[in-house]
Amino acid sequence: MVRERRGCAGEPGGSPGRRNPLPPLPGEALDSWLGALMRRSGIDLRDLFIAAGAPFPTGVNHAPDYTTCLSAEEADRLARITGTDAEVLHAMTLRRYEGSR
Repeated sequence: MVRERRGCAGEPGGSPGRRNPLPPLPGEALDSWLGALMRRSGIDLRDLFIAAGAPFPTGVNHAPDYTTCLSAEEADRLARITGTDAEVLHAMTLRRYEGSR
């Protein structure tokens, strides 16, 4: 998937406040977008966890599962550091499929 830069603050589709250098694509999963954002920003997973206020995992099974759902606090922290609305972040998790049988 080719990403194009769009929707930054001050541009059409952007939001006021913190500038988001790489807005999520429609339907994009949170883990995919965070990975792209980390690559674009030159940070690693440890930096992201620190910025989000999450403890750095000591093993593979201890990392926060941002793909399934976000707590309100996690969404607020990620919103602050990424400049993306918390509701958008919630919609990028699997929780959006809850009850859709």
